[in-house]
Formats: sequence, structure tokens, C-alpha cells
Amino acid sequence: MQRLYERETCFLRLAYKETDGKTKKKLQEERKKEHLDYNMKTFGRVAIGVHGKELPKFSEDETKKEWWTLRNGFNLSPQYQSAKLMH
Repeated sequence: MQRLYERETCFLRLAYKETDGKTKKKLQEERKKEHLDYNMKTFGRVAIGVHGKELPKFSEDETKKEWWTLRNGFNLSPQYQSAKLMH
């Protein structure tokens, strides 16, 4: 049995001496890098706004925070406060 074991280990040493053995940690690091590269290639381009254009930020400009007041015909103090009273 010992001789068979020595023979097999000798064969393995001779057959794979040029190739670099991969440990579990090396395999995990390679897979992690491949996964990261794939994700960056697939999901890396982030679209900003609609069709890649920046949307207006009403919160940054104090005069445009209440954007609904900029509409034509907006009344700050209407005569009727609800649709029920209007009819």
C-alpha cells in the first residue's frame, strides 16, 4: 500500500510540476474579481435623470421650491377651499 501511495504522489509531482496549483483562496479571489468585472461592465453606467440628462432640482433654488405656484393662473388665496363648496 505504501509503495502505491508513493508511486501516485510521484506521478502527481511529475505531471503537475509546471502548473501552479490553485488554492481555494486563489479560486475565490479570481471568481470575486470576475464577478466584480462583470457587474461593473453590466451595471457600471449609471443613467442620471431622464435619457441621461440631469433633472431640474427644485429643492436647491428657494424661489422654485413651491413649483406649483409658478403655473399661470395660480391663486394663492382662492375663493373656494374645496371642490365640494365650489359646486
